[in-house]
Amino acid sequence: MGQILALFRGGASGDEIIIDFENVNPTEPELPVWNAIDALLKKKDDVLKQIFSYTGKDDLIRAAISSRTPDEEVNGLTKVEEEAWQAISGQADIVHEFYQFACSLENEFPKLITELSNTEPKITLMNKQALCKQLGLILDFVLAFDNKKVTTPGIQNDFSYYRRNSQRMKQFKRENELKIPEETQGRISMFIASPSPMMNHLINIVKTVQGGTTNPAFGEVLTTFANVCNDMVEKQIFSNNEMNLFCLRVMTGCIILNDRISELTSFHKKTPVKIKDCIMQLKNFGDNPQYAEQINSLLDTLRYTCLHVNDPETPGFIKALLI
Repeated sequence: MGQILALFRGGASGDEIIIDFENVNPTEPELPVWNAIDALLKKKDDVLKQIFSYTGKDDLIRAAISSRTPDEEVNGLTKVEEEAWQAISGQADIVHEFYQFACSLENEFPKLITELSNTEPKITLMNKQALCKQLGLILDFVLAFDNKKVTTPGIQNDFSYYRRNSQRMKQFKRENELKIPEETQGRISMFIASPSPMMNHLINIVKTVQGGTTNPAFGEVLTTFANVCNDMVEKQIFSNNEMNLFCLRVMTGCIILNDRISELTSFHKKTPVKIKDCIMQLKNFGDNPQYAEQINSLLDTLRYTCLHVNDPETPGFIKALLI
């Protein structure tokens, strides 16, 4: 179907929320923020293509380190080191692009947070559907990027080698080859040190917008969005399982982000997130061998990215579901 129908039971009677993910276009009031976010989203596929094709240069790095002698420390790079430096410089440029995209998120995502938070959550999901879809696309990107990053140690290893050898390039009067300023190198190192750099960056952006306090309005948007996505899959609104998977990824992203920015978290016994239903929806969908790997990745992301799964206030049966 071209439409997503979901019931979010947020009151005595419940409210019907209709989000047309496939065909939705921004309304005139949405356009200023939508255009800014759309320009950002147009870059995400290139970023994902780069990280999914990234191959670390560990062999070159080991060979370069083994070839170093005291004489070369004074006279310059060995042939093997030169080969490694040229390769690693290219790798560092790619990692720099990852960081630049995160900086773009830092510039644009606050606009989306503000616009989605200034109306009651159900009204937001009904009247700002194009912006809600963009929030979903950002969360979908973040999960895909972080899932690949955590299984690609070469990203951090390559950049660490680049940073160490940047000092040697200065020693050998080759500063012109250093495209990334030293201060930026430090920020990139901190960014990629996290196993979930993009999600952590989103969390920091939200906390900055909030001024260090909780933002109940945006948290309510996230919890409502998570519940609606769960209901969509449960009611089998889509015959297309790729769209169902998208809904489950958005649901997972909402749960994680809400867990980190809301006072009540996503796992508290009083959370508005239908967390048991959400977890069971993932597990049920994962029973299909075709989707088991993707679903297991989402479950692992909940287990290891959320901070409050094992809190005392988390019901025992919820903890058991994630074992």
